[in-house]
Amino acid sequence: ISSCLEEDDMLGIEPLKLHFPFALNKQMSCEIQLTNETDSYIAFNVQNMSPKSYNTQPQKDIMPPRSKCNIEITLQAQGNVPIDMQRANEFVVWSTKVNDGIAFEDITKSMFIKETVNVVDEVNLDVVFDVSGPQEASDKISEGNALTDRANESTVWTKVMIDGLAIEDITTNKLIKEADTMVDEV
Repeated sequence: ISSCLEEDDMLGIEPLKLHFPFALNKQMSCEIQLTNETDSYIAFNVQNMSPKSYNTQPQKDIMPPRSKCNIEITLQAQGNVPIDMQRANEFVVWSTKVNDGIAFEDITKSMFIKETVNVVDEVNLDVVFDVSGPQEASDKISEGNALTDRANESTVWTKVMIDGLAIEDITTNKLIKEADTMVDEV
């Protein structure tokens, strides 16, 4: 992972590309970490371009000097597979230096408008939906309505993540192959 703090950035942000493991009708979360490596207090505001699809906590706050803040972004349960698996600039993190005594309630959207006297930093974050093969296999199985309970059990998947690569459980993979054979026979 490369450094996410440019010389003119107020906050370090990691990661710059958010990966959501996608599953139908399930909420999925990921986390970003903001790092204030300056000697100043910094207010931030996280804005997303699809407010009905995501919940961001905290959406805004004030970071003391030399501090970190974790932000949880939750993708709401989706009934359909997204058409675009990568979305550029889905989130924007705005930040600006503020005075030591500012209160949380004093953080307003006008603080992050670049035309004001404030210097405002803007960082765009992309979203990638990771749709795995198991969901596609599960969809294929459910189409063959005459499957036995044993075949339905094969919709349960076990995955191990190693350096970002999904490794499927061999036993589960064998059950899916058996279920696919049953679908072909129906």
